[in-house]
Amino acid sequence: MPQTSSGLGLDSEFPPFLPNFNGLKIVPDKLKVEAKKWNATITLTNTTDCGVLYKVIVRSIADPKPKDQLNVVFVLVGKQWLAIDNAYKCWRRVKGYTMPTRNKLIEVQVD
Repeated sequence: MPQTSSGLGLDSEFPPFLPNFNGLKIVPDKLKVEAKKWNATITLTNTTDCGVLYKVIVRSIADPKPKDQLNVVFVLVGKQWLAIDNAYKCWRRVKGYTMPTRNKLIEVQVD
């Protein structure tokens, strides 16, 4: 399997995560939002040679708690998925084959 500069195989459909993977930067670590209106931006920066497919999960905007969390779930994808516009199809394949994913929690403070 060819290796990229980050040590990941691009020819793999879903390249493996290296032990200390830190190729996806998510900013900020904490969000402050108003109870009635969640207006916030998070920035995801991919520093690997692979693609990254991600999904942001919110527990419930309808019933926010004073301390809540966003869960960013992500998986590395190989070059065959980089040209495909259908992220939904790729995510279904990830779930169907139980590919290893990683996640990062972002603390949300509701005012």
